[in-house]
Amino acid sequence: PIAISAWLQFTVSQTNRPFVSRWGTDQSWSLSIQSTNKISFAIRVAEVNVSVTSAATYNDGKCHHVVAMWDGFQTSLTIDGNIPELGGTSSGPIDTQRQT
Repeated sequence: PIAISAWLQFTVSQTNRPFVSRWGTDQSWSLSIQSTNKISFAIRVAEVNVSVTSAATYNDGKCHHVVAMWDGFQTSLTIDGNIPELGGTSSGPIDTQRQT
């Protein structure tokens, strides 16, 4: 299991910008801004990428608290204390090998 917590604030449109990431090294995961200014959490587990992306956009200039989690089976994303958005599932170890 893993949990990542961060505060973020942005106004300019962003696409595929990681703001906390260990992708391609041990514990491969990434918390990022995806297309259309949505927040996304992705993790590579047992050679499978699983992810969750917010339904809303967050480029409103306000500070937002983000908690991304993988509980050993399912990904989730909680923003500003709201009900978690649930994403992909996979069980197994977090991949620790460099991706090529």
